Amino acid sequence: MHTKGLFMLSDFGVSCDARKSVLLTNKFREITITFENALQLSIAKWIFIVEYLESGGSLLDDGGTHTCPLCHIYHKDKCVNCPVALSGHPGCINTPYVDFYNCPNLADAQAELGFLKSLRQRVT
Repeated sequence: MHTKGLFMLSDFGVSCDARKSVLLTNKFREITITFENALQLSIAKWIFIVEYLESGGSLLDDGGTHTCPLCHIYHKDKCVNCPVALSGHPGCINTPYVDFYNCPNLADAQAELGFLKSLRQRVT
């Protein structure tokens, strides 16, 4: 189900396991990640993380490149043409993600979500 071109969490499966790690379920893996939808899928992943943390959940691991749709497309080519890299942050350096990676928390997850949403204007 899509709303104005955005992927909703109900479109695919994202969950958290007992080790407090983000997982992409088989339903997510059935979606073909393309240049056109990778950013929206990454935003959806971070919506899940923010909502999960807001509900009182805790995470130790967001899954990194294994659960990042942008990385599925761009990481193998050293992030060339990734919207994050094109915004001046190759390898996600100096983005809110680095702070979240070092110490997962709601504020940094919200900041990463906002950062990714800000990239939508650059790729449209």
